[in-house]
Amino acid sequence: MCARDTYKPLAGAEACTPCPSNTGTDAPGAIDSGQCRCRGGYISTDDNDDACTLGAASRLIVGNLPSATTDDTSPLGRGADAWDGQAWVPVGEAASTYESHVFAVYKGALHGGGVYRRVGELVPHRGVARWSGQVWDAVGAEFEDGLVRALAVFDGDLYAGGEFLYAGTPAAALARWDAAAGVWAGVGGGLGGVTVPTVAALAVYAGELYVGGIFERAGTVKAHNIARWNGTAWRSVTSGVFDGFNGITSLAVWNGVLYVGGDFPEAGGVSAPAIAQWNGTAWAGVGAPTFAVVLALGVVNGTLVAAGLSAPDDDLKQAIIVARWTGTVWAPLGGPFADPLFGSSAAVRTLGVYNGTLFAGGEFTVPADRIAQWTGIAWAAVGGGLPAPVLATTTWCTAPCVPCPRNTYGRQGLCKPCPPHSHTDSEGAASCTCDHGWTGPHCNEPVCEEHCAVCRTPECRACGGATPPPPVPPPRARCQRVGDTAVITPAIAGAVCLDLYSRQYNFLTSAGLAAGVATTVVPDAELHEMRTLIIEGYADAGCTVYLASRLCYLEADSPPSPTAGYGTTAAPPASGPCRRLADGGVVVRPPAAAATRCVILYDPAYRRLATVRVDAGGMAVAPASSVQGQRMFVVEVYRDAGCTDYDSDFECAVVA
Repeated sequence: MCARDTYKPLAGAEACTPCPSNTGTDAPGAIDSGQCRCRGGYISTDDNDDACTLGAASRLIVGNLPSATTDDTSPLGRGADAWDGQAWVPVGEAASTYESHVFAVYKGALHGGGVYRRVGELVPHRGVARWSGQVWDAVGAEFEDGLVRALAVFDGDLYAGGEFLYAGTPAAALARWDAAAGVWAGVGGGLGGVTVPTVAALAVYAGELYVGGIFERAGTVKAHNIARWNGTAWRSVTSGVFDGFNGITSLAVWNGVLYVGGDFPEAGGVSAPAIAQWNGTAWAGVGAPTFAVVLALGVVNGTLVAAGLSAPDDDLKQAIIVARWTGTVWAPLGGPFADPLFGSSAAVRTLGVYNGTLFAGGEFTVPADRIAQWTGIAWAAVGGGLPAPVLATTTWCTAPCVPCPRNTYGRQGLCKPCPPHSHTDSEGAASCTCDHGWTGPHCNEPVCEEHCAVCRTPECRACGGATPPPPVPPPRARCQRVGDTAVITPAIAGAVCLDLYSRQYNFLTSAGLAAGVATTVVPDAELHEMRTLIIEGYADAGCTVYLASRLCYLEADSPPSPTAGYGTTAAPPASGPCRRLADGGVVVRPPAAAATRCVILYDPAYRRLATVRVDAGGMAVAPASSVQGQRMFVVEVYRDAGCTDYDSDFECAVVA
């Protein structure tokens, strides 16, 4: 069994692998990296597009095709490389060779489509692979008869398109990853109508998955080179995109419109050389004819960008160009791109964005080796370039968990702003610290200093040597454990949603309150055998509009008492009585006094009153100025003089 914060990566493996940075497991025995969860103050980048922007954890990932020009001594250009803004590093094992034709980020992990050959393997895996952080692991069965050329996430599932017919099961040119079963599945009968149906591009638009490539049928629906899948059935996109040798090569969504690039003269009967737009109901062209073929589309800083082969000029010459759409015309961005040694094969095949900068990758050596970045004025080299043609680009968050920014805290997978009158001292905080002069679970209770030496809040008004009167205690919550449930009466007016926490403020569960109903029932299993609960009440069903907090004790199968002073017990526990001294102070005799060095006293609303050391006689004396006339206390018992080594807690009612 693997120890806590480690997992066993493969069934039957002997070694346990440490969880990634800033993650850990809830218990020993983890068998999958998915059981490594973000620590407090950090949030997961899985299914959270904004999470990676919170920390410097993103990388530009490029896929390439090793070729005869690839340097055998270089670790780069072997299938996938990463750029961090300063240098290139390989994404894969040294001496291994890959072909990465496309990338997608699915459930926070980098997935690639192509051919993946690991060190020591004689037969490569042709299909989809997942980057584990150390190696590329195959995802499902091999894709036979062709390559994966497109990946997309739709409705929570990973889809792969290409020129294959079989992926462990019949799947003509398109397959869906069934994560629950661990297999690839066909999609609505697949694509067909031509000798080799091909899917070259995928995009999600208006709640449907659009599929572009070379085909004439989607399932049983006639669809020329483009079709849409709604999760259950195929639909055509009017008459489709006609003619052209390469069909559709790229799709992109910009300003609420789907843009389609490729090798075609028209779309839906409308003239649209190489690039067309679809608004959900009709086709239209995109400006004057500029391209003969579009190989890549991208969106950078709110601008649509296309790359491809230009339309012939008056001398019938063509060039490889990248251009941006101004809304009325295509404006070239620098260039042209070329490869003097292999001129006929030169092309820009992918456009990517990293840290707001446009990157172009492909088969060229001018203006840079295989990949270039647009400075706003001209194209520039990226590091020393790459030794192999670049086929794909994506931005990937390399960290599974990123810290919440300063003055926010991480809870339930989100970074939440600190409440008023509170702060954090650094990023990655699991909770906020009250500002000086404030206290309470939500830092909304003013601290009036004794004798008002300094009036720090408007609520502390009794200055001039007088101590403010003790606050009126709030209504008391009642909790009762009945069988395997807990009946909770929060006593918070207007509450319709409750968040329940342990004494250490670890989140346990949420519960709703019906209108006009004062109690709610929570399964005991959700409370993890906790005896002390902190209850937060909210005025809305989503538990976001905070009202108040309460503290209560759960007693096993004890009947509720209308005269209960706190929790469900009508009288304080027998152990640890509290007695009032003549000067108004309180003396506390905690249980097991010989092992007790320090106690902390709270009022019934769990406001901290005093921290007191236990003397040699086993007693702790709290001065009258700190207990403020309270008659009921919650006492936390600690085994050290600094009140950090928690032992137990109990209720205590003052007797004269």
